[in-house]
Amino acid sequence: MHLILIYGVNLCLNLFSLWYSFYYLNSITKVLMMPLLMMLLWKKMGFTVKHRFIFYALFFSWMGDIFLLLQRYYSPSESRLFFSLGLFSFLVAHLAYIVCFLKDISGKNKVSLVVENPYLVLPFLAFLIVCLGYLSPNLGEMKLPIYIYAVCIIAMLLAAINRFNFVTQKSFYLICSGAILFVLSDTALAINLFIHQSVILSVFVMLTYALAQLFIVLGREN
Repeated sequence: MHLILIYGVNLCLNLFSLWYSFYYLNSITKVLMMPLLMMLLWKKMGFTVKHRFIFYALFFSWMGDIFLLLQRYYSPSESRLFFSLGLFSFLVAHLAYIVCFLKDISGKNKVSLVVENPYLVLPFLAFLIVCLGYLSPNLGEMKLPIYIYAVCIIAMLLAAINRFNFVTQKSFYLICSGAILFVLSDTALAINLFIHQSVILSVFVMLTYALAQLFIVLGREN
């Protein structure tokens, strides 16, 4: 509980510093987010083979946070490199989440929700097509990496939904909420980066991202 409170205070300071452009405070609080969640997860269930992929996801998310922060301090050409590294780090994080969620349903003698009802993929596919169609004219050379990343994060959300009836209701709803918030956060981030930048969008991105990661951690079970 204490770590959740510390995480909440850190998030509030991050959003405050983002709104008022206190970049030094913003950098410190952002870098602290994932280590706090890793500590919370370790305190909750320890580092075991079963849960190693969620630790990998948090670690690569932390690396992604750091790379995206470094964009501020370098030239445009170098900042593109750090953006690409950040994007790759989050891609690996989502792949780790996918593996983690798939492990929750593996080895159990029943058909999963998405496999039994493949039409459930259609609204997510429609969302993906609409978002990429809206972003595409502004993506330039980043079009292919963004497309790959977008497919991966939708796959992560579907993997979270596919856990239905394989885990407790608490775990299912927390992790599904986290996955949905992650998709919303990354969608808003893409709009903020490639379409129209605003401090309101920046705050929304961080709020949804921080809550997404927290809900996923709180939803993990032994």
